[in-house]
Amino acid sequence: MAIFAFSAVPAFASDAVEVLETVPALGTVEIKYTNGKTEVSTPLWSGNIPSRVRAIKASSYSSCHELKFPIQALRPYAEIVNASTSVDIYFELWTPNGEKIDTEWVYSSTWNPLGGQTMVVWMACNAWDKPGSYNLIVKTTQTVSTTGLLSRYLSGMQIVPLVIDPPSKKASTVECKKGKTTKSFKRAKCPAGWKATS
Repeated sequence: MAIFAFSAVPAFASDAVEVLETVPALGTVEIKYTNGKTEVSTPLWSGNIPSRVRAIKASSYSSCHELKFPIQALRPYAEIVNASTSVDIYFELWTPNGEKIDTEWVYSSTWNPLGGQTMVVWMACNAWDKPGSYNLIVKTTQTVSTTGLLSRYLSGMQIVPLVIDPPSKKASTVECKKGKTTKSFKRAKCPAGWKATS
């Protein structure tokens, strides 16, 4: 389940995830007929899906990280958010052993209403900072009809091998003063002879 941080309260603060490599993807659904024939739809969305990432540890107390990457709807906005033709995407992080780690969902109210790219913002705790090989399962669903109570869907799935590299620590900076000179240093403490400004 995704966890969202809506305030700057430290307990809910998150660090970033750096995308190191991506693979191009086109989201499609499968149309299955009663005679056994299967067709693949035209692409509903496109994007470069992360295939290698690394958490940036900016703070020692946070185990939550935020992965961001853009996708582009290839159908008109009015169509992908309409209850009878909507397009949803589920991004699922799985271990090779079959353990589901986390999920992010793009649905009608999260598509960009201006028609440009939609930013997938995937916040997860105790996930992006765990090095190893994973599978990123991308499920696309499209509603084909609805009565308001019952809906019919088409779906498609892609599997993207994902490598999570060991976290890297963000270089801390400190502002120091020596006499009338103020300078920033990329380190935790001021060098000898310098005093922190705050």
